[in-house]
Amino acid sequence: MQLLQTCETSGRWPQPLVSGFCSLIPKSEEAPNTPLDLRPITVLSSLYRIWARMRAQELTRHWQEGWIADGAHGGRQA
Repeated sequence: MQLLQTCETSGRWPQPLVSGFCSLIPKSEEAPNTPLDLRPITVLSSLYRIWARMRAQELTRHWQEGWIADGAHGGRQA
């Protein structure tokens, strides 16, 4: 937690935590003809993903009701 707090405070993240790569995987057994036939899979650091999930949940809890449309029902916090 101290590492994450330092990163947030300073705005500087260690490069291995924020570096990732994207791999393109075919959507079916057939050879892909176009980029639309490929599915991008992004791989990031587990620590960064945990941090991002915590922040996303915090945003959802505190700010969602202020900007979400009245007709939206899915994904809302109870």
